[in-house]
Amino acid sequence: MVGVVVRKEVRSLSEAEAGRFVGALHTMMANVDGVPGTSEYYRIAALHGWPHNFCTHRVDSFLPWHRAYMAEFERGLQAADRKNGHDGQIGLPYWDWAHVPPGHPVFPPVFRNFRFPKDLLPRATRGTSETNRLQDEGYAEMLAKRDDTLRYTLKHFGAQIDRALSQPSYPVFASGDVGAGKSFETPHDSIHF
Repeated sequence: MVGVVVRKEVRSLSEAEAGRFVGALHTMMANVDGVPGTSEYYRIAALHGWPHNFCTHRVDSFLPWHRAYMAEFERGLQAADRKNGHDGQIGLPYWDWAHVPPGHPVFPPVFRNFRFPKDLLPRATRGTSETNRLQDEGYAEMLAKRDDTLRYTLKHFGAQIDRALSQPSYPVFASGDVGAGKSFETPHDSIHF
């Protein structure tokens, strides 16, 4: 059992911490007996949309569902860290999108430079140009072309979050269906790409 861990902003990770995080991600992505789609990463990702899509959107449970989902991902990361010979005392870093150091890319380098294993996905989900690019190039090339778009999107996040936090009821705050354009789901949806 892992005790309380510190979740750090991803840009504040030391080189050793970033390496440990990336190592745990790669271990999570290792398939069982080399069979694509059998990794712990794929199992957890399947809950969000690869291929099962149990993710809740447009309902009141949007926020608690994602909180539980991220906790499950962190448990997988900690198990992978132990497989890598560490103590499992690793927290899932967060990305403070509201603070982009001047002159730095919007998307943090630890994610930007990440390479997905070529055998991560089952054959049925491979083949799209975006999937191939993620596996071949990581996010670097894809994001280099989207940095300005992402920077523009993030400029509106503060206002979107302020709008969500000022809602008088939880359903409007939490659900994109009830609080269209006013809920916390709006900035969440904007960052997906």
